[in-house]
Amino acid sequence: MDQLRTLRINNRNDLYSTLQFVRDFYPNKSQEDIRRIFEIQTQTQFQGRIPEVSGNMSVQQGSGQVATNAQVTTQAIFVTDPYKADINPATDSGQKLFLKATAELDEKKKFDMIMDNSQKFIDLVTTDAQSFGWGELVYGIPVSISGTTVGTKNMLDKYAEIALDMILSQAYRTWGSKTATVADPVPNDHVICDLDAASDQDDKKTFFRRVKSRMIAKRIKGYLKLSDWNTLKNQADKFTWTSAEGDEYDGPTMLWILINVVNPEIKVTVNDLKKQITTARSKMFGHNVKKLTDFMSTKLREIKEKGGSHEDFLLHLYEALESVPNEDFKA
Repeated sequence: MDQLRTLRINNRNDLYSTLQFVRDFYPNKSQEDIRRIFEIQTQTQFQGRIPEVSGNMSVQQGSGQVATNAQVTTQAIFVTDPYKADINPATDSGQKLFLKATAELDEKKKFDMIMDNSQKFIDLVTTDAQSFGWGELVYGIPVSISGTTVGTKNMLDKYAEIALDMILSQAYRTWGSKTATVADPVPNDHVICDLDAASDQDDKKTFFRRVKSRMIAKRIKGYLKLSDWNTLKNQADKFTWTSAEGDEYDGPTMLWILINVVNPEIKVTVNDLKKQITTARSKMFGHNVKKLTDFMSTKLREIKEKGGSHEDFLLHLYEALESVPNEDFKA
């Protein structure tokens, strides 16, 4: 607020510069709060909606002067989807995008987080990730070997290959340290570092990264029934980051936990094993009955090892044996 008090308001351009600064200085304030702060500082009252402000403007820290073409500039960005651009919920357009992307599911459509719903859950998450531009926070999880980044993985396709430490490392870069790398250990206290998005370009990028993470977190929470949300909170130490202003939830970490709760890989694998039993036929094994029955028995054992069952196994075994020609029947 001290920086705001030192601004010199000489003309209309300064008014617009001040409005831009107030928006940047309070990125999480509502439109009405921005209006009140602006009017207090400038003794100027806007009639109707506060106008959007753009241009190459920023505030030099400690100088009390509004400068042009300084550290942070606003440049035109061309995208085919608004969710692929940076979103600032403090603006009218940003707020609309944020609210749409974080809307809760209707209570009747919320999930029971059980294995039977695993594929349905993955399908919804995949759709939302594409629709709301979750980007690298979901599609580009850094993978490291001995502290060196060797590539990235898509959480929705390669979740079994992504370990908790990879997810926490990404969250640390979002909330704890904008310069963090995969080689940096993640502190246990999960403290949010301060940002100066108004005058530091890297901080501004991190701010928009945090917005995206928060959008994911709110959307994920909106999937869940109260009982499942309470269950997820049992692991809140993994996805909660704290500051003097309150806690923040890291959306990608929440998503990773839920994927592991419903364990879709096991569900998909069991279904695949059942399909292999259902489609097994004599011709596939050269009409060798022993090879055929050994194959089907092995798949049934693998299903049971994964906690599944196959009640129709005997029926499918009979169907498979029926496919053996009498003249080619081999023991």
